[in-house]
Amino acid sequence: MTRENPLGRPEDLVPESAPLPKTVTDVDDALLAEAQLLLGIITENDTVNLALAGLITEQRRKDAVEAQLRRYQAGQFASLRHLSGGRP
Repeated sequence: MTRENPLGRPEDLVPESAPLPKTVTDVDDALLAEAQLLLGIITENDTVNLALAGLITEQRRKDAVEAQLRRYQAGQFASLRHLSGGRP
């Protein structure tokens, strides 16, 4: 929030007709080249987008496994023991 932009929203500073600027990052060229080779992707944009999507998917998977582990540790699956022949 600034005096020029009291709402603190960046979109209020750009007229609706003006295109939004592209994101510029300093990506390690060697990492990018290896990722493109591994993924079989040609464009830098597609490589970065796929890498970000993969990171998000992997984190969500990890969070889901940890949530199930917490449920198991809390005994929420105890009623299912009879299905496994009584094994813990």
